[in-house]
Amino acid sequence: ADCHDPVRCSLLAGNLCGLNIENTGLTLRETFLEENGPGEVAFLEANSRPVLIEGSVFARNNLASVGRPRIITLRSGQTRIAYSTFADNLTDATGWTQYVLGLEPADGSRDLTFVGNLVAETAGVLVDTYDSPAMWDVWNELFDCLIVHDGTSLPPVSTGTQILPGSSPYFIDRAGHDYHLNADSAPIDICDTLNFAPGLDIDHQTRGYEDVTLPNWYGPYDLGADERVPARLLFADGFETGNTSRWSATTP
Repeated sequence: ADCHDPVRCSLLAGNLCGLNIENTGLTLRETFLEENGPGEVAFLEANSRPVLIEGSVFARNNLASVGRPRIITLRSGQTRIAYSTFADNLTDATGWTQYVLGLEPADGSRDLTFVGNLVAETAGVLVDTYDSPAMWDVWNELFDCLIVHDGTSLPPVSTGTQILPGSSPYFIDRAGHDYHLNADSAPIDICDTLNFAPGLDIDHQTRGYEDVTLPNWYGPYDLGADERVPARLLFADGFETGNTSRWSATTP
């Protein structure tokens, strides 16, 4: 149905902590998780239940809590985090090492699929294995089709991963909090459906647009929350809503 906001339809923002999922499943799609903190944005202890986070943006969350600040902490669950964007969350300002993901031992199933994601952080570390590299022997993990800012903490087996600076010009207007992809952005036409078949993107648009001007890496799917489709950007968010923030005077 029509949404309350043409730009941020599903929004989780302004909380001390974000999602606390215990003993239950979760499906989270096409959601902006912004400006939460100082606690974790998501704490996942689903035991053996399924958790899916897809096509979402984690941005500008203030991880100021002491200890092991993380965007997402996983203790258990059949967790899939796919085709999402992480940007402007991790800084050096707190004096603590900050992480995108934290893996902890707990009862229940420990399955993690992390695929199709764009991690464009400018500081911090991708994965905290809680002081134990052997945690990879406890978790059943799959890391595939990724652009990440930090490769030091990747699991022993990760495929289709590029290590690029988190400050790279991926987005249309990062300073203005517009995390749609630029025309020549590195995450365009990267992934296939071998390990995960993505649904709709953050704009509720079909994925897999083939940009014939760019080579495919594995397939036509763009990494992160946004699938860049030039034809829809020309008058994006304009006629129906009056929001002209993404109008362009030229064809992308």
